[in-house]
Amino acid sequence: MYVEIYIFGSDQEVVSLMKAVRRNNATGNFSWIGSDGWSARDMVSATNEAEVEGCLSVQPQANPVIGFEEYFLGLTVENNKRNPWFTEFWEEHFQCRYPKSVRTPYNSNYSIECDSKFNLREKIPKFENQLQFVSDSVLAFAHALYDMHSYHCGPDFVGLCEAMKPVKGPELLMYLRKLKSL
Repeated sequence: MYVEIYIFGSDQEVVSLMKAVRRNNATGNFSWIGSDGWSARDMVSATNEAEVEGCLSVQPQANPVIGFEEYFLGLTVENNKRNPWFTEFWEEHFQCRYPKSVRTPYNSNYSIECDSKFNLREKIPKFENQLQFVSDSVLAFAHALYDMHSYHCGPDFVGLCEAMKPVKGPELLMYLRKLKSL
């Protein structure tokens, strides 16, 4: 018997499924059609080659956000003062305590002091290809909120006017659906 299966799941879930296929001697009995959450991930294919052989992968085209990787990898605590959480990110990432940082439950166990020579280029192997969709989503929400704000508060009003307190989800969704290509 040969079965076609569509899987919408994460790579962690599918790894377990493929192990179950192998344990039950069912390798080769299925034709997999996989979503972008697992089908092109090394975590799944590296240990389950025989089980996923012939899988059809459905994945949106992802393009890099030009300039972002260069920008992000060049950030340090010294040159990124606008993000109040960056020091905490840095400490967590390098498992060190940044000099003069506020003591928190998260950094109090770090005995190593952060070295000014630490840099993200050495610690981040590669960026997620789907970053473009995150930036597109944020941009879409910004445009929808701007349009909603202009309608309710007027183009020159700063902050949320009473008509937008609280922001109504279904109405914001309506503005999102009105957006054309950005």
